[in-house]
Amino acid sequence: MRAFETVLARYGKIVELRETTEGAGLVTAAFLQAIRGKDDRAVIPTSMGNLREETFLYLGDPNCALNHLEEGGVLCDGILYEVLSARLVCMGNRPSHWRAILKVKEGTE
Repeated sequence: MRAFETVLARYGKIVELRETTEGAGLVTAAFLQAIRGKDDRAVIPTSMGNLREETFLYLGDPNCALNHLEEGGVLCDGILYEVLSARLVCMGNRPSHWRAILKVKEGTE
């Protein structure tokens, strides 16, 4: 097992990669963290409630692709995130991990 996979297995959060919003998906581990803007605001209060504006950095298993989750997303702690962009990161010619930018999928909070 490579170093990243070892750290991921020990410290990563359990996530589910779903091809659609309903039904089960592939369960794996990943790191998921909010990306804050310059003003460090993650929520904008509006007349209709709070609007989440934050995006999230996802780092996950190189064997669990994210580029096919257009209709579904990444489920973590009961929240479904849509994949805004994703790419497989390689170290030399070997896959190291998936890096993605996520946001909370509308209507799923």
